[in-house]
Amino acid sequence: MNHADVLALLPDLLHDRLEEDAAESARSHLAGCADCSTAMETLEMLTGTGETAHPISSEVVAFAVRPDSLDKDVRGRLETHLRACPSCAEEATATRDADRAAMANERQGAGTVPFRKRSSWRSAWPGLAAAAALTLLLGYPASLGLFRLPRVAEERDALQRSEADRNREVEALRQRLAAMAASPQAAKAWGGVVIPVPLSSTTRGAGDSLPQVASREDQPIVFLAVSFLLSVAPEVGGTVVIEIRPKGVDRVVFSRGIPRAQAADALSAAGSVALLVPSRVLEPGEFEAKVLWSDKGEPQILAAIPFRVVREPGEKASPDPVVAPK
Repeated sequence: MNHADVLALLPDLLHDRLEEDAAESARSHLAGCADCSTAMETLEMLTGTGETAHPISSEVVAFAVRPDSLDKDVRGRLETHLRACPSCAEEATATRDADRAAMANERQGAGTVPFRKRSSWRSAWPGLAAAAALTLLLGYPASLGLFRLPRVAEERDALQRSEADRNREVEALRQRLAAMAASPQAAKAWGGVVIPVPLSSTTRGAGDSLPQVASREDQPIVFLAVSFLLSVAPEVGGTVVIEIRPKGVDRVVFSRGIPRAQAADALSAAGSVALLVPSRVLEPGEFEAKVLWSDKGEPQILAAIPFRVVREPGEKASPDPVVAPK
């Protein structure tokens, strides 16, 4: 997958709506692409669905005092988050301590009620139950609020301070996404077939017999297949560089460097090294493709292949066929 494909799939990947193969391919791209990984993190931050999103208060309370009431998946997610988030872990601990204190007060209050007969204990029990319920309803939420309210205020202040920074990050992300989308859009502007033009160091012509490279007006690239003899020992490294210059002009209009091993593999498999050259740098006229090899020293010329570029008009829509009347 390329940048454009992965960026289009980020929302579906975030919400687990992709097929397994597509999701695995997208995760593999994210692992090696800093731009797309940043886009994913920003999307998680904006939607609150990433691993850093805080659980809601009711989940923290239930986890602290009644963990068995939660689903296994929810409980596992909360355990993972609390191990990584000190503030939520502190809230859960405070909630658990408040619950224990409330239960202790309930037991202590029940133990101090005097009774002499079984009938008096039974008559006093409704009052004790009401007192315990009142303690839980009033005291427990109040104790929870002592810990929760300061944290809410801190989070509010932090969000207000970071709002400008977040807006700048979102704007920078939008600019990167627009730049990434420009490449596939330019590639789709022309949907024709590019035929490779062979350039070989063993079939150099002279004068009018120069190899001819045709570049159409509606064609964004020219496909050159450059063949040459790689007269460098296999154990030697270095880089093979192919430069294209206009004839008689000391100016490089296109250059590509290839590791020696990669160039050797291409020559062995296809007999040539493929070059995709932008049409805009190949104006009509004579050029030279120079093949060089270097390894931290003076470059060695392996081949110099002259060729001529001619400009052809683009394809026009064919007229509708004329049907002879019967």
